Amino acid sequence: MHILTKAKDFETGFQQAPIGMAILRPDLHWISINQEFCSLLGYAHDELWTLDYLEVVHPEEREKLKVFRGRMIEGEMHTAKTETRYLHKNGNVIDVEIRAALVLNESGMPNYFIDIVEDITELKKSRMKAHETAENYRLLIENAVDHAIMRIDKDGKINSWNTGAQTLFGYTESEILGKPSSILFIPEDVLKHEDKREMQTALKEGHCDADRWHARKDGSQFWTSGIITPVKDENGDDNGFVKILRDLTDRKLAQEHSVYLAQHDSLTGLPNRGKFNEELALAIQEASARKSSVAVLFIDLDRYKHINDMLGHHIGDGLLICVAHRLTGILGKSTLIARLGGDEFGVILKGVTSQSELARDANRVIKELSKPFMYQAHEITIGASIGISLYPKDSSDPNELLSYADMAMYHAKSNGRSNFQFYTQNLDVEAKRRTTIEEELRHAIERDELYLYYQPQISLVDNQMSSIEALLRWKNPRLAMLAPDEFIALADETGLIVPIGSWVLEQACRQLRYWQQANHPELRIAVNVSSRQLEEPDFVNTVDRILRQCGVGPRYVEFEITERLLMKDNLKNNAVLRALKERGIQVSVDDFGTGFSSLSYLKHFPVDALKIDKLFIKCLPNDEHDAAIASAIIGMAHSLNLKVVAEGVETVEQRDFLRDLGCNYGQGYFFSEPVPPEKII
Repeated sequence: MHILTKAKDFETGFQQAPIGMAILRPDLHWISINQEFCSLLGYAHDELWTLDYLEVVHPEEREKLKVFRGRMIEGEMHTAKTETRYLHKNGNVIDVEIRAALVLNESGMPNYFIDIVEDITELKKSRMKAHETAENYRLLIENAVDHAIMRIDKDGKINSWNTGAQTLFGYTESEILGKPSSILFIPEDVLKHEDKREMQTALKEGHCDADRWHARKDGSQFWTSGIITPVKDENGDDNGFVKILRDLTDRKLAQEHSVYLAQHDSLTGLPNRGKFNEELALAIQEASARKSSVAVLFIDLDRYKHINDMLGHHIGDGLLICVAHRLTGILGKSTLIARLGGDEFGVILKGVTSQSELARDANRVIKELSKPFMYQAHEITIGASIGISLYPKDSSDPNELLSYADMAMYHAKSNGRSNFQFYTQNLDVEAKRRTTIEEELRHAIERDELYLYYQPQISLVDNQMSSIEALLRWKNPRLAMLAPDEFIALADETGLIVPIGSWVLEQACRQLRYWQQANHPELRIAVNVSSRQLEEPDFVNTVDRILRQCGVGPRYVEFEITERLLMKDNLKNNAVLRALKERGIQVSVDDFGTGFSSLSYLKHFPVDALKIDKLFIKCLPNDEHDAAIASAIIGMAHSLNLKVVAEGVETVEQRDFLRDLGCNYGQGYFFSEPVPPEKII
């Protein structure tokens, strides 16, 4: 059965379960409680919901339960059971047994508890009575019709059988008396030895818990929980045992399912990160004993966020399910494949013999995942980047191996995506530097480490300065001078570009206002804007506020966006760009030509200008191909009433050639390198 179906069945079964069940947050606040749990405590559902969980726990038990939950959260155990006392609505004390499972989220952090709760008040009374005399034992049998109670002699044969036992097992007293108690076990040949061990434990400890599968007369199997207690004769000598059993099949199955949910991803049915870590630790132990190798593959889907944003989360979820099925088909069911979170998957490969073998497997995964997926009439094409780490070559620690594979995957992304990379120690150095850069960048504004350089854009018609582009720079005492490419992409990836971008716009506008007041009233400022900024819900309001505070009119501001941004999400980005356009702000497409989009596509967007990427300017006018590309871009842009700016102009020949083609503006070292504001005017 598919895990989604199982999850729906579990939700229905949760509410209709014949045993008490509750779902709690790690801080012990209710998430959900079923009707049987409410009935157990004598409350209506709405009444119980208004109480804190600890209010229904006996005051003497609250601290013990906190410790019990704390041990689970700290990772000592993810499933456990305990006995405690609850308070009924009428004030009575109820003895209960709790079987709890701690469910982790995609990041491996505690998410919620699933509790299966059963009233064991009568069972505890039965346990106490099991120590009493033969007369009390007879009374016990009469009063415990809901439990199977049997008397077993010193040879392990049944010599007493109550009505509850007959109901549970299906044997009449005459059919079972004199038979060995192991006849009730599954499988008999294995558990009959366990039965003897339990009796020995009961003699030594005074009792022994006995939870296991049993068989009815008709052959059906069921799970019981019970206790074995030794019985003394009137002289104080051992005289056999008493077994008290109850049917726990429904609760056992519910518990097993809750454990399954705690270890598997509810969307794809694959093992989750917690289960992956457990299996990786076991694989390393096995490999250590066999002197073999284990490989970890960290797979991240390319373009998944774009699909999710463009087609919706329901399509994105469906795509993840399709990917999970395809990965299983590629690598086989015997290979452990897990969903680690989001669009990230992990694979454990045992018995690896060579890196060339791993390379073949990784290439096969990349090739198969690059083939189109069909989902709800959508043909979806994605890709995959893979990082690989190895035991024992890279580490013997499961967490480090996964982290190293993650680093290698990130390196694969930075190398153009849809490829794989093996972990090396150099990647660790790069990752640590990247972490340091991110940590320092978070404090760059407050420490006054950011500043702007400016580079003019010059009219190729009259050689006059038309606008100035603001360029971000960062000088950190710990990292020295960093190139913009080294930190701006990281700022965009981490979201730090949002506050930094607002700072850049404000500083640039304040500088522009100063220049305008210094006899340059028509000067304009150009500022780069990332997709992360445009995706902020209050981006347009932030722009309005900054322009108003700086006293700059919107028509003197130009936002430079990338060509890839236009292709990312037509409707969302188009709406934001049109809102900016309505205010008078101009929009230009930076580094045009590197995204391989069509100029005709731009007619759908409120764009004012194109900036030809310096890659196509560098070899002008001598390179025929670059000359043809520049000429085509300029001609088509003008046909769409767009202005054209050439980036990276470095020679007089380049300037003259571009001017003759009709290019409107130039920017580059021929006119001026990026300089501090005092050197512009």
